[in-house]
Formats: sequence, C-alpha cells, structure tokens
Amino acid sequence: MRYSTNPTLIFIWVTVLCPTATFAQIEVIEVSGTRRANLEVIELKKVSTNIVDGFSADDIGNFPDINIADSFRRIPGTNALFDSDEGRFVTVRGVNPNLNFVTIDGMALASDDFERRTNLEAIPASAVKRLEVYKSQSADLDGNSIGANLNMVSKSAYDYPNLFMTTDIWLVQHELDDVPDNDDGPGGSLGGVFANTFGEYDQFGLLVSVDYNQKNRDERKTSNDTYRYDNPLNTAVNRRLRTLQYTNVWQRFGGSVKLEYKPDDNFHLYINSFYYTQEENEHRNFVTLQMNQLDNDSLTKHTGQVLNARNIQRYSYRPTERDNGSTHLQASYNINDHQTASFDAAFSKASYSRLYDDLRFSTEATDQLSYQYDMTGRFTTIALDNQAYITNAQNYSFSQLADQQEDQSMRVFEVKSDYAFNASQLAQGWGAKLGIKYRKTDTKYSWNSNKYTLADGQEPLLLSDFHTSNDYQPDHYSYPIFIIDAQAFNQYRQNNGDNFTLTADSTTNSFKDDYTAVEKVHAAYMMATYASDALWAGFGLRVEKTEIATLGSQNNNNNWQSKRNAGAYNNLMPSINLSYLVTNNVKLRGAISRSIGRANPSSIRTHDSVRVQDNGDIMISRGNPNLKPRQSTNLDLSVEYYNDEGTTLLSAAVFKKNIKNLIYHNTVETFDDNNVMTRISQLNNANNSKINGLELNAIFNSLGFIHPQLNNFGLSANTTLIDAGMSYVDANNDSNLVKVDHLQEQPNFIANLAMFYAWDKGEVRLAYNYTDAYSDDLRTGSADRILSERFWQAYGQTDLQAHYAFNEQLTLQFKVRNLTNKHRTRMTGLNQSLFSENVVFGRSWWIGASFSY
Repeated sequence: MRYSTNPTLIFIWVTVLCPTATFAQIEVIEVSGTRRANLEVIELKKVSTNIVDGFSADDIGNFPDINIADSFRRIPGTNALFDSDEGRFVTVRGVNPNLNFVTIDGMALASDDFERRTNLEAIPASAVKRLEVYKSQSADLDGNSIGANLNMVSKSAYDYPNLFMTTDIWLVQHELDDVPDNDDGPGGSLGGVFANTFGEYDQFGLLVSVDYNQKNRDERKTSNDTYRYDNPLNTAVNRRLRTLQYTNVWQRFGGSVKLEYKPDDNFHLYINSFYYTQEENEHRNFVTLQMNQLDNDSLTKHTGQVLNARNIQRYSYRPTERDNGSTHLQASYNINDHQTASFDAAFSKASYSRLYDDLRFSTEATDQLSYQYDMTGRFTTIALDNQAYITNAQNYSFSQLADQQEDQSMRVFEVKSDYAFNASQLAQGWGAKLGIKYRKTDTKYSWNSNKYTLADGQEPLLLSDFHTSNDYQPDHYSYPIFIIDAQAFNQYRQNNGDNFTLTADSTTNSFKDDYTAVEKVHAAYMMATYASDALWAGFGLRVEKTEIATLGSQNNNNNWQSKRNAGAYNNLMPSINLSYLVTNNVKLRGAISRSIGRANPSSIRTHDSVRVQDNGDIMISRGNPNLKPRQSTNLDLSVEYYNDEGTTLLSAAVFKKNIKNLIYHNTVETFDDNNVMTRISQLNNANNSKINGLELNAIFNSLGFIHPQLNNFGLSANTTLIDAGMSYVDANNDSNLVKVDHLQEQPNFIANLAMFYAWDKGEVRLAYNYTDAYSDDLRTGSADRILSERFWQAYGQTDLQAHYAFNEQLTLQFKVRNLTNKHRTRMTGLNQSLFSENVVFGRSWWIGASFSY
C-alpha cells in the first residue's frame, strides 16, 4: 500500500493531535453563507448516534456542482464516479456504488441503472436541503449498505420565514465547443423556491421548487484501448487507434412540492413529491484505424510496421432520457414525553431510454493503409505510407446501419413503521426502538436491435456522397477525419428502403438480454439504548428476508427459451454503537456491525449474451443464479473535537471491513486451431476481501485564532486513505488462489480542500477535490486479460465560487468549474504504463443573479 505525503494531511494531523491550540480566541463572527452551512454540518455530526458526515444546502447551491452526485464527493470519504465531466454514481470509503443504499428522507430511491447503483445525475444539486452519509451501521438503517447509507433531506417550508420566494438565473458557457455541429453557444439555468407557512398558528406549510438547466458542451476523446501481446517479442502492440468527437446538449428540468401539517410540536404530517428528467441529445463521430497484419520482423519494444489495416468511419446518434420521481407520505407523533411513533409510505420510479442509431462506412483491409507506429510517448503516433488513401472518401463504402433501443425502468414501493421509547437525544437511562419495513422493487430491462446491410445485388454506397467535411483534425490524431452527413443518409434510406436487408442476428439480439426482476424485502429491527450524561449505547439486531424472482433467456442449441429463477434467503445483522463524551469538547465513537450487499438482478438471471468481435473473437457473458449476497463485518472508531462555540470540528476515524462473497467477473479464455478466442465471463463470489482506512476531517469557520487579520478567512479539509484487496480462485486453475491489492472503483486516497473569505456583503470560495487512481473494471483470467485492466488516473479539480449581495433582495454570483482545465486520463497494461483513453471537456463558467422576496 502506497500513501502520498500531502500538506493538507500533515496540517490536519497537527490540529487533531493539538486540539488545545488557541481556538477559544476566535472572535464572534457573522453566521451566514459557508459558515452557516458548516455549523449545520458540525451539529449533524455532533448530535448523531452514528458516525455521519454531511453537506449543507448553502454549500450545495454555491458550488459549481451540476448534480447530486457531484455534491456528495465533497463529503469526507465519499467519491463520485464520473461520466466525463459530471458525477453519476457515489462511492464511500472505497466501496463501489452497488453496495450503498440511497434514500430521500429515509425512503428508498429508484435508479435507472441496471445494477444496484443509484444514478443521481438527473437530480440537480440544488434540489435538496442537506446530504447525509451514515458510515456506521445501526439496526434502524437498511442492511444493504456495506458502503454507507446515503440520505438526501428534502427542503421544508419551515426552513424559511413565513413567506419566502427566491429566483436564481444563470448564464453558463462551456469552453469546449469546437467539434463541428450546430449546438454551440451558451446554456443557462433557471430555478426558484416558493415557501410559505399559513393558518392561524402557521400549522400548514407549502414549498414548491422548480429547476431548469441547459448545457451545451462538446467533448473529445482519444482512445487506444486494445493491446495484444501475441508477437515474437511478447511486447504490447496497439491494435486499434480511435478518436471520438462528441457534441452534446443536455436539458434537465423538474421540481418538487411539499405540503406539511404541523398543528403543534408533537405531530407532523407531510407529503412530498418530486420529479426530475434529463434529456441528452448526443452526436458522436468515431474513427477507428484497426490493424490487420503486423510485420513481426520490424518489431522493437515500442515501434513497428503495420502491413495491412482497415479504417472505419462511424456516426452515432444517441438521444437519451432519464426520469426520476418519488412521492413520500410521512406521519410522526410524539405520544408523550417518552414515546414517539412514525409511519412512512413511499413510491419511487426511475426510467432510462436511449436510442442508438449507428452508421458505418469502412475501407477494406488493405496494404494501402500500411503505417509505422511509435509508442514511446503517451499517445501512439503513426506515419501513414499513403495518407492520400485514408482521406479519400471514395475508398469508404457503407457497411452497416444499426437502429437500437435500450430501456430500463425501476419501481420501488416501500412502507415502514417505527416506534421509540425513551430513545430521544435528551433521554436518560434505558430505552428501546422497534421497526418494520416492507419493500418491493420491480425492474425491467429491454434491448431491441435491428441491424441492416445492403441487399444482395446493390451498388456500394460511398462515403463521398454522405459527408459534410473532411478537414477537422482531432487531438493526438495524425490526419483529418470525415464528419458524416447522417441526415443525407437517412433521406436516402427513406427513399430506397428496399435496398437494405435485416441481418440474421437481429431477432436474437433483440431479446437475449431482456429480463424482468421482482425483489421483495421484509425487514424488522429492535434496539436497546442506554444514555447518561457522557455515554450513549445502542445494541441492535436487524433481520431481512429477501425474495427474488427473475425472468431471462437461455440458449439451448440455438433455441432461445424464457427461463425463470426464484429464490429466498435470510440475513441477521447485529450491531453495537457507542459514543462517550470524554470532555465537553471531545467525543469518542465506536461501532461494530454486519451489513450485506445483494447481487444485481441482472447478474442472477439466466442469460447468455454472445458478441462476435470484428476480428472473430467470441465474447460470452453468462448470468449466475447461484450468486450469494456479500456479507461484511464492519468496525468503526472515531474521535471528534468540537470547540465551545461550535464553529470548529476536528475528527479522525478508522474503519475496517471484512467482506465475504465479494462478487467479481470470473473470465476463462480458450483458443481454437485458427487462434480465434472464446472468452466466457461470469460473475462469481470471491473468497474474501478487506477494506481498511483512515479519515481525517477539519472545519474552521474562522482562522482568527491564528491572527485577528484572518478572522474573515475559513477553511475545511478532509482526507481519506484506503487499503483494500481481495482473493479469488483462478477459474483456469482451481488450485491457485489469486490475490489482488485493490478493488474495483476503489482509490487509495481522496481529499477535499476548501478555503473561503467572507464579509458582510459576500464571499469568495476556492475548492479542490482530488481522487487517486482507481480501476474501473477489475479483471481476472489470463495474463493478457489481467493486463487489459484499466485505471482512471489521479484527477484533481479546482472550482471557484463568489457572490456579492447588493441588498437583501439581490445577489450576484459567479462560478467556475474545472478552473485549471484538467483532463481525465485512463491507463492500462503492466504498472499502468500504456495509454487507454483521454477525455477533454474544458472549463465551465457561470454568471448569475439571485432575487429574493
């Protein structure tokens, strides 16, 4: 395990080890903006009976975060998995997103992803009041949370004055817009909140929020993701050079309505509904230069001569729609000074739909495309022996058109009831908590694929009749590429439909991956609690019964048949949570618990997914109905320091997870007499895995304790160090136990640093988020297969935010995302020495105004 030396880390260690520094000398400061948000986060952590961290609404609105996943990565130990420049899924403490449980106001949130990971990119960052990450498990939290329970707290009318209205207007410019298209220019966003309490005693509350956002941004990718070692030198040879040019327009819109009834402090009833949708209009231009024959005599470690190659020009139109919505009814009642009861019922749904229109023109495999390559640098460079051939549109003929549609939907119905006796934050002595929950999740996935080629006897269609330009030269590419005129081709196809024929595999491809799944979870828990002035203890037991039924397809001698699988299992999950107030300023916490991670429904269905590569290799993916749920034993310890004013937090936490039955891809490769490879990949349970780590967190609402001149400055910083690994039985040799020193999507180091300067009229804040390298697809099997594992390299992003309040009604705001214009890079090969992919998306600039009434 290798840890980096970091000035931020050293600083936090010093302050944790020396909490008696002159924090008490901090002067009284105005509480607004970041400072108010920090106070909420500090208070959440201080009063919770779990180890928890959060992120407040003031922060969420002010950072240049596009969606909720973006905002979660600001929390200690939490990271976002990105789709180019946006967060999509959330990881916690090196545990991949499938092992987190995501809720809004404590109720399950549906996802449009075909795995258990919850996709959060459709929900805007300003949609909620607060984000919470519960890192220690207790019996009253859902058990499917080896990583954490992630909760979003909805806004309430009682968070605002009696009548409150605000409108935010932003103009947004994304720097990267030079890929040829008609979608360039600024975007923008418009949002607002209306909140009011009414009635004789303000017993009713109403909150309405709306958000609209349009994002126009291009993207450039360079991708060299296929290396082969089957040559006399056994050296890596880049078999495929690709460039991908994207033009994108995203539109996000939606909102929420929350109606509350609160006649007194003992009863609270509300119904909260939200709906958000994201529409993405994406055009891709691909170019792939694919090696066909290598001159083995020319090989050196990094250079060589390709004798024969093929070039493929592709255009793909991928409009995508994501929807996420929920309705939640909650009633809570304080029966008396010692007893409380609550009831919740919620329905959540999410859907995903994407069209894949894919058009291909290609050359033949020819020696006219011979070239010399050089891999000594990060990017492979080539020198074509005949560049005139590759830039002549007459040499490209139509090869395939694909009309494909992917649809995914999830619906979750959940109901629960909780009762507590003498278990409030102010209670003393023994108490108890009891609860029951039922959740039903319906998942459906559909893939329809129609592929067309020219009918027999038709004259070839040449690219020369279907392109708009051939003078655009991408980054790190040695020659200009064609921009295909898809509109002209679609018009030709419409007028000449009989010239095309459906491929034989279209029917099979349209149902072999389809599946449905119904999962039912019955849960109950009980906790005994004890509280004194200094000690709090919770002893709990949670039981969850899982029933799962899936319907997929199985191939029996090329005869596809529907196949149903059903099963059930029970899990007992004990937990102990302790906290002890050493002094008025120092608190110790500890927890030991058990949690689970259920397999994805898509993984346990019966299915055979077969893909034939361009080079003839056969890729088979199979389901595994016998997968067991992962089971983790978790140990958490923390020490926390809070100063008397509640404006400073210092904390250090260690955690340890031992996970049984971790699920991973087990891959077996075989070769026939013609050296054609058949790769069979199936998910299996690993022997065991472990995750150990250290978290450090510091919040200083003012640096006035250093010097009075620094009173207006503030700082927050957190770092997480992770050591993880797993072992599994080699599928090609069952006597060989293979050990891996990392897990999928697990960085070794995560850090955040935010500094701000605040005065009575405004604030300037600079934030830095860092994520160490991590694997995006842990691979097993042959040596070549393991060497093809890909790692996203370390990435640090700097964001800037500033606002100035002219008066109570008008505030001007300014934000920059990715201030230093960083790119994302992925590497592969031995010691990650080979380039895989580079993603360029540029900076983003916001200027806007907030109007409050």
